[in-house]
Amino acid sequence: MERIMQSHLSARSNSRTVKKSTYGRRGKKRDTPKRTLSEPANAFLNHQFLPLVPEQQALTNWTHREKTFFESLRYFAGHYHFIPPKPRQQVFPLNVALAFEQAQAALKKANPWMSLFIAEMDDGSCRLITTDNLVISSEVFYIPLRPLYLLHKKNAEQPLANLLLSMMAYFKDILCIPDFESDYMLGTFENLPEWGDYDPASGQGTVEELEEEIRETKDIGGTFLREISGGGHLKKWEERLTAFRPKTARDRTILQTVQSAYQLYREYPQRKWYQNFYPEFSFNEIEDTPIYPEEYISFTWQESGWLASALERYYFSTQQETLNIAEPLYLTVWDRPEALPIDNLDFDTRLFALLENVITILTNEL
Repeated sequence: MERIMQSHLSARSNSRTVKKSTYGRRGKKRDTPKRTLSEPANAFLNHQFLPLVPEQQALTNWTHREKTFFESLRYFAGHYHFIPPKPRQQVFPLNVALAFEQAQAALKKANPWMSLFIAEMDDGSCRLITTDNLVISSEVFYIPLRPLYLLHKKNAEQPLANLLLSMMAYFKDILCIPDFESDYMLGTFENLPEWGDYDPASGQGTVEELEEEIRETKDIGGTFLREISGGGHLKKWEERLTAFRPKTARDRTILQTVQSAYQLYREYPQRKWYQNFYPEFSFNEIEDTPIYPEEYISFTWQESGWLASALERYYFSTQQETLNIAEPLYLTVWDRPEALPIDNLDFDTRLFALLENVITILTNEL
């Protein structure tokens, strides 16, 4: 996606206001994490349009922009029941600015939790876009792999372990969920030893213990990640589901969860976890460091222990430095009457519920 041009007219985004953590604030400002999402969420969105432009060259092809904006405004006004201003009441781009303010007021009155933007599309047209975020229930989605690694070493548990390995291969290779070898996690590992949030007197651990757990994560955990991707587990998923015979209530619970994951895979075979995240329409205009989704969605290694605790505390401490967190968006482009959201977020709703169940299983059931 091309560089985002932040609109002076864009509504303050309705991304979730993160509640303040009770953990201590770090003394220094955290480094902005390296981005790991190289693919655009949806390439048809070119950039947010800037009606109040100072550069004359930015007004090239302005007649097409003006025409398509007011066409979009007409569709939007028909849905929200107000009379839009006529294009010639003011000169461009002031007419766009004033019309946008009127549209904002109408949206705020009808749906105050939604946000309104102007975006330039790939074809050069300018359209109004409304957004509404899917509020996800958990603070973090850290998927611990060590419990599965230990289960896989037990001969009696091989059928169950293989079933879970197939699901993890789907998470890693199809959904492309980040892992502890991602830029963000590796950067976090580097920061944790000098973070200074230690209290050995209360049993919270030492720098040496933390560094040892990080080495285990990189060595044993890294090897296990490659086993998940390289073991042919995804190809064997349906076969393993058919052959698995649950013996206990735990087995039946896990089977139901894996079946839900497989059904999601069959319905959305190429879908990535991040395709309905639009950071450019999620973050407000205050100067802070936002929370990107790869910061709170990731494979991790330990389900408990000093490193697992430190990772969550580190994440929650960053929330104190921002009011912005990216979540999946219902995004509607007003390029037709009664426009509908591009995606109904069925996939996202089911995925995050699935991740919660999987994390509970890996943390408490194995």
